[in-house]
Amino acid sequence: MRESIAGIWLYGIIFAFVLMFAGYLAVSVKYSEAFKIKNDMLWIIESHNGLGINSGTVASTFHSGVQLRGKFGGMNGINVYLQGAHYDAKGYCPNEDGWYGVKDLGYDKNYAEKAKKSTRYFWCFKKNKINGSSYYGIRIFFKFNLPVVGDIVTFHIDGTTIPITITKDSY
Repeated sequence: MRESIAGIWLYGIIFAFVLMFAGYLAVSVKYSEAFKIKNDMLWIIESHNGLGINSGTVASTFHSGVQLRGKFGGMNGINVYLQGAHYDAKGYCPNEDGWYGVKDLGYDKNYAEKAKKSTRYFWCFKKNKINGSSYYGIRIFFKFNLPVVGDIVTFHIDGTTIPITITKDSY
């Protein structure tokens, strides 16, 4: 009897380690997807010299091979890209002055607003001005969810552009 109970404990320990390993793999895969999205968003901002709404006709190819063609500014291009990537994670922007949040991924709306503490956004950004140039900080979110339990926790990833001398936006 004692050996059968010890065997059950052993199976329980093995099962717990398998679950922890599967959870680690799931978080790693979601993090790498979010990291790729963040890098493409930074590239869009840098190639459009900011987050202008309509900065002219654009024909862009992202590092991932996705092509974007049309009349888009930096903000429009990011939102269209996020729609195409089926991005749906939301989170809270930092509690600091100067942060804006994007509540709607529509490419033809005024979707950025000053970030509020209690509102969840698709992504957040802040424009920082130093020595005549500007750089942008962005924050995107990714969520860890299980099929039966649902969303367990939401993580964020921050990124920063290179300095941009002449920006085409009003933020």
